[in-house]
Amino acid sequence: GFTPAMKHEKLKDFSRGWKMRVALARALFIRPFRLLLDKPTKHLDLDACVWLEEELKAFKRTLILISHSQDFLNGVCTNIIHMHNKKLKNYMGNYDQYMKTQLELEENQTKRFPRQQDQISHTKNYIARFGHGSAKLARQAQSKEKILQNMMHDETLSFYFPPCGEIPSPVIMVQNVILKYTKDGPCIYSNLDFGTDLHTRVALVGPIGAGKSCYHQHLQEQLDLDLSSLEYVMKCCPEIKEKEEMRRIIGAMCVWLAWQNPHMLFLGKPTNHLDIETIDMLANAVNEFEGGMMLVSHDFICIQQVAQEIGVCEKQTITKWPGDILAYKEHLKSKLVDDEPQLIKRIYSV
Repeated sequence: GFTPAMKHEKLKDFSRGWKMRVALARALFIRPFRLLLDKPTKHLDLDACVWLEEELKAFKRTLILISHSQDFLNGVCTNIIHMHNKKLKNYMGNYDQYMKTQLELEENQTKRFPRQQDQISHTKNYIARFGHGSAKLARQAQSKEKILQNMMHDETLSFYFPPCGEIPSPVIMVQNVILKYTKDGPCIYSNLDFGTDLHTRVALVGPIGAGKSCYHQHLQEQLDLDLSSLEYVMKCCPEIKEKEEMRRIIGAMCVWLAWQNPHMLFLGKPTNHLDIETIDMLANAVNEFEGGMMLVSHDFICIQQVAQEIGVCEKQTITKWPGDILAYKEHLKSKLVDDEPQLIKRIYSV
């Protein structure tokens, strides 16, 4: 939560994560009859994501949210509304149940594929024969052409990281490292020892301000110690002058990164600006990648998909978590109950 000193600071001086906490606190404090949330977990750490999920589970009024976090949707939602081809369709259940229904529909679609191909061929012939005839036939042809476009454009995109080749281990080794945000500031990490190789698949987790991104950034030899990750990418793309413009297109950087032919992937919150399908696409590419990977993410499902180890950043060091990311989430839930026993019992009366 907010320290006494932070309560006297101006909101404009807070990071995006703290600004999101303030916005959520305001929205929940007024106890609205209808709560609308647009990607509420985007700038939250895992601790805050778990807190918000438990809070919204107990919310007894109407909640409508947009989120690209599958885990959050599973924990909070009782219905999923899917927008496709300018239409909305309602599905009962959480996100996993929605995906199960979608899979069943896709299986049925696969069975209908041969007949659909015949229909596409017939539609093409129909358009070729009658597309320029009478007004009535032309309208029918145009209608069938729209159907054809919907059939042809239902495709799945993917990308991959090129082979990187073998290099000796360790790829990166740090020993007795001390990291600070400023020269005279407190230590973020003290006497830190850490190494990575081509088999590394680790995700760094921990509370906001623990220094996950700071450590993650400065493992990269080419990164100027005076630059943030965003500033470094902007340095690589000098034609983009504004930070907000870079943030808007940052999702495309996955494709740019894929062709840099790296031996190690350092991914700092890569899912923040991606939709669910692209997150899954990124996870598949990372899993097929021959090199190593270090990830900082606040998306439980993404971490579960790609990470083989979990490193907890706290108390000026990094400690290996003994279980997987879902066990770590249960650990965070148990801490919530210990710190705030009434959390699970809180009920909003209409």
